[in-house]
Amino acid sequence: MEIAVCLKRVPDTAEAEVKVDSTGRDIVKDKLAFTINEADNYALEEALLAKEKHNANVTLVSVGPKQAEEVLRMGMAKGATAAARIDDAGLAEADPIALARVLAAWFQGQELRHHLHRRDCHR
Repeated sequence: MEIAVCLKRVPDTAEAEVKVDSTGRDIVKDKLAFTINEADNYALEEALLAKEKHNANVTLVSVGPKQAEEVLRMGMAKGATAAARIDDAGLAEADPIALARVLAAWFQGQELRHHLHRRDCHR
């Protein structure tokens, strides 16, 4: 069994002071720690349970810059089998539909029969 989990790198804002940047469209990230999106983390945990039960392979997928590899490494440390980062060059301003198409194209190139991912695997 092959299982894929989409992971998104998000700032851990639980105990941080969050400030809006000068553009008004983002937050100041230089002093924030980053982690796996909470919903994605649940999907990863379920995939890892399925891995144990069915001797499955769990592949992690993230769309993003090199920094996205941080959450892929976190997922690998939890027990995932493989990871792939889709470089986001040109996707920084992409809408969710464009990102979904990028993910769909990536998945179509893989031999994955089962996918566990959050409903909207976009950045």
